[in-house]
Amino acid sequence: MAVTNSIHRTPEWLRPLWESRSAETAARIAAGMELLLKQNRPVMLAGIQQAILAQCGARISRSTIQRSEAYRRQRRSATRRRSTSELGAVLPDLDPQDRMSVLSRTSRLRRNHKEALIARILVLERAVSRQADVERTLQQEILRLQLESIRQQVTE
Repeated sequence: MAVTNSIHRTPEWLRPLWESRSAETAARIAAGMELLLKQNRPVMLAGIQQAILAQCGARISRSTIQRSEAYRRQRRSATRRRSTSELGAVLPDLDPQDRMSVLSRTSRLRRNHKEALIARILVLERAVSRQADVERTLQQEILRLQLESIRQQVTE
């Protein structure tokens, strides 16, 4: 154990007790997370607490779980898996220059609030819908003009 502050050192006679409790807590956290993974439930702090309470009847604080190595390792692996998302599937198909552009745009978008992103999506969907209406109108006008020119050719 480390020094708790500059004046008081950790008593050596408590070290074995603290180490055994720390190992026991780490084992409980790992077992709780393993239970959640087996049940295909999300590994979240509240779920880990409930799983530990159900397994061994012990209450462990969220901060203790967050400081545990098992939880940190799981969070690191969970964030690594994020890159295999839909965006990760699109990136390999892009040219390197386009890929860098898309990555910089996505990092900018990730800094926005969810509400702002939803509003932008709604505006874009409305614009796409209007554009589709304009295209449909133009196609109908082209067909009408083509039919009219055919009729004029036939009557001549």
